[in-house]
Amino acid sequence: MKTWIPLLIFCGLIFGCSLGHDPESAAAKHENSVLEAVSAQGEETHITGLELRDVEDYHFASVPSNGHRIWVMLNPENEPYYKQMPKGDFSLSRMDFEAIEKSHQASLTVLSCLESHISEK
Repeated sequence: MKTWIPLLIFCGLIFGCSLGHDPESAAAKHENSVLEAVSAQGEETHITGLELRDVEDYHFASVPSNGHRIWVMLNPENEPYYKQMPKGDFSLSRMDFEAIEKSHQASLTVLSCLESHISEK
């Protein structure tokens, strides 16, 4: 009779752990809405270099790309673990990457993704 208890605990752990990893979860949707709001606020202002901004408990980097801003959420806690808006390619200088890294606000996943955008030009 008591053999079903470990199975019930195991199923609860599996189900409970998967809740935070659903890109359609309420928490993931909230992160996306915060990113959308940050992106919309900075749309009209000209950008010449890296800018860091905090909104709620999230940290963002704004990177120039062809005269426009690319916003990257530095510390997402829900899938996907790299979020940027708008979609598109951009280049990041080594100095800007190091500034983001030294801020200690970016997750390792985000740093890895940003590192792939470093341009030595």
